[in-house]
Amino acid sequence: MRTGTSDQLASSSYWPSRYDTAAPGLVRTLGLCLKESRPAVLFIVSLRFLTGAGLTEEASGQWSASGLIGGVFVWLCATVAVYLLNGVVDAYEDRVNGSSRPIARGLLSHGRARAVVLGSAVFALLGAAALSNGMVVVTTVYLAIGYAYSGPPFVLKQRSIPAAAVVIVAGLLTYTAGALLSGRSSVGFPLLICAVVMSAWMGFVGALAKDLSDVEGDRAAGRRTGVIVWGERRVRCAVAGGALACAAVLLIAALTRATELVLPAMVLTLGSFAVTGLALSSYTTGSRRRARLPYRAFMITQIAVHVAILVAVLLKVL
Repeated sequence: MRTGTSDQLASSSYWPSRYDTAAPGLVRTLGLCLKESRPAVLFIVSLRFLTGAGLTEEASGQWSASGLIGGVFVWLCATVAVYLLNGVVDAYEDRVNGSSRPIARGLLSHGRARAVVLGSAVFALLGAAALSNGMVVVTTVYLAIGYAYSGPPFVLKQRSIPAAAVVIVAGLLTYTAGALLSGRSSVGFPLLICAVVMSAWMGFVGALAKDLSDVEGDRAAGRRTGVIVWGERRVRCAVAGGALACAAVLLIAALTRATELVLPAMVLTLGSFAVTGLALSSYTTGSRRRARLPYRAFMITQIAVHVAILVAVLLKVL
């Protein structure tokens, strides 16, 4: 099996030229870039942003619909830039893992993807500048840590702990960006606890669970993920423990200080049981498809939690 160093993987000339010959039209290129950026990720990022706006203390009436749409657009542009760059850099291990994403399949050239990365980043920064100085700051930091996650000389994705730290910070920045739309300098406890717990859910549950199904490609790429360094069983136990801990913290906070989060906390609790059961089950070993199930449960749970939060916010506003 072919292997490569992180420096090789960061180089656009590392991959065979036959994967860099696709030349679709502009509309198709943009569609492929969106697919490479993972639509499910773009959706949950939008929900996090809207949660930050909706849970901001006394947020009702503080932001306009146009401002909210503009803010979501800015953050999605930044997210496309970050995840599309990751798709370019991860092309080799994605092929080893049998990924169906456009770059791995040779449907989207690295050159076109990089051009969209740059364009998306520029659109994000220009849009942020039109909203507020605070948005410029958080967008710039978001883009910077997104680059550090995948790009040289940092390539923080190579190890689980730095990768999880980036994921957590990215989550916190997304909630912060949403909160900035209200124009307030402080936020209430509901948003604070939600942002902390759900960012921890991303870093300590999702980031580790994702590695369970990508071992072959990660090893071929020279990555030192938790599964490779600590062993699969320990990572599965860590995923289960992290899921239960996040649910417990949010449930206690909801019952004692933020009653509006009771329903989301219950959803997170049920989801944590699902993640734990799948992570510790022997059924999710032996194939990449089954090993992916804990991560899928993680993703479905966080979507359901944020939908529950936004429904509660809308009911309160209406």
